[in-house]
Amino acid sequence: QCLTNSHGLSNQFFIYVFFGGINTRRNKVENVSVPTGRGVHVDCTAKAAPAPKIRWTLPDGTQIKPSQFINGNIFVFPNGTLYIRNATSAHSGHYQCLATNLVGLARRGVSVRVETPLAPARIMAPSPHRVDVAYGSPLHLDCEATGDPHPKILWRIKVFTNGTLSIGVATDKDRGDYLCVARNQMGDDFLVQRVGVAMAPAKIRHKSETARQQVTYGKDLRVDCEASGLPDPQVSWGLPDGTTVNSLAGRSRRYVVFGNGSLYFNEAGPKDEGEYTCYAVNQIGKDEMRVSVKVVSEPPTIRGDEGPAVLEVPYGESFSLRCEAKGQPQPWLAWFSPFNRYIPPSSAKYRVGNDGTLLVRDGQNTDSGNYTCVARNAAGEGRRVVTVRVRAEPPRIVVADRRLFSGAVTETVLAGARKLIDCQAEGVPSPRVTWLLPGGAPATLTSHRDGGRVTVHANGTLDIRNAGRMDAGRLMCLASNKAGNAKLTVELEVVEEKPAVKPSFADSPSSAGVISAATGVQRFAKTVLYSTPVSPHSLPPSPTPFYSPLPHVKV
Repeated sequence: QCLTNSHGLSNQFFIYVFFGGINTRRNKVENVSVPTGRGVHVDCTAKAAPAPKIRWTLPDGTQIKPSQFINGNIFVFPNGTLYIRNATSAHSGHYQCLATNLVGLARRGVSVRVETPLAPARIMAPSPHRVDVAYGSPLHLDCEATGDPHPKILWRIKVFTNGTLSIGVATDKDRGDYLCVARNQMGDDFLVQRVGVAMAPAKIRHKSETARQQVTYGKDLRVDCEASGLPDPQVSWGLPDGTTVNSLAGRSRRYVVFGNGSLYFNEAGPKDEGEYTCYAVNQIGKDEMRVSVKVVSEPPTIRGDEGPAVLEVPYGESFSLRCEAKGQPQPWLAWFSPFNRYIPPSSAKYRVGNDGTLLVRDGQNTDSGNYTCVARNAAGEGRRVVTVRVRAEPPRIVVADRRLFSGAVTETVLAGARKLIDCQAEGVPSPRVTWLLPGGAPATLTSHRDGGRVTVHANGTLDIRNAGRMDAGRLMCLASNKAGNAKLTVELEVVEEKPAVKPSFADSPSSAGVISAATGVQRFAKTVLYSTPVSPHSLPPSPTPFYSPLPHVKV
């Protein structure tokens, strides 16, 4: 209600508002049929307040609004009418009209069926139809048909949905006529396809270089046998012992036949020599190839033969004996000691290297003798004998002119002076020199007596400084090694006054001593030595005079 008042005058009026639900006008026909190629209009008019909005949903779920085209042949007019132009079977389905406003919505469903004229089944290819295929190749036979309703394709073997018959691997059993039947409610159609399978007999490709094969003892051998044919031939090998192997046997045996026909075996030996035969067989024919195999071997030869047959070894030193062998198959090496005992490859005393060299540590007298290197393989044996002599010499105490003497030596030194007494020892191995002082106290190269007053030099010389009466008496030089001993006895006299220079004799000739006024060091011109044991028969029959380097002194 609206009221107005002006200058004493009043007026009023009423406004009535109505809200109405959607009311769609439905055609009586809910199912719509239309011939193929014709157009069809499907109404959908709705009334409501406020005015509703209309849209259509197609069979595939697509939504379309008024004044909108879909695929150029579906259109919705502004009043909501759906129009399908040039209808085909693809337009068949359920269509839904939907009207909506603020108050609610309304639906209308319409089923559209596009009618197609019935047609009998027709196969497009002419009959009969010729198809040729190679043995082992895939076979495809097409059978495309038309009709309404769409015809069903019948084969005696499984087919694809498009009517194609497929055979994975064509064989001779697949030759012949194949009948394709296209069937629907209006009738049947037939197509005969004649299949031919091409075939060829087994054939081995012969190679001149394959006929004779040589393999080194212990090595591997592979012999090829290339075969062709339709169908693919089965390859097998006949062995020299009469047995047969093929690719189906697997690899459990020494002999292996690969899928390409090649024969393989490892570590060839004398038993593998002989004739091998390759067989190739298929349904059409067969072929064979013979191969002669020879196993080549070489007896051992020792490369160390150019070395010395006799080896001199110093006592206590290590030595090596070479023995390198070659041959086919690779020889086995072994060393035997002078006592004909097998020498292990590694021990505290021996070691055998990878090249066959024998190392003997710390040569002793018992290591002397014949060492034998033996090399063996399947083709034979080789030997090498090396004689080893371990050289050991007992000690010898020598002087400058390399002469040896027996007996004792008498030495004299002035009290308070320095005294050098020589004791040079030789031998193999090098002897160790020890001096025994008066009273039995030892002095060596590494020990010093009396605070370093008494020392032994590297050449065995005894050095006494500030000589006194405690140094007087018998001194003994001992030289020893593993081969024996030698000794030198010296009688040392300490005098208070300068002694006269004159010759003196004890049990054997001795030299006279001279004192140097400049240095105060007394040294004898010649020392008499002997090695023990000494046989009396080795001494000269009578004393032999010799001369000192000092002038005017004769002994």
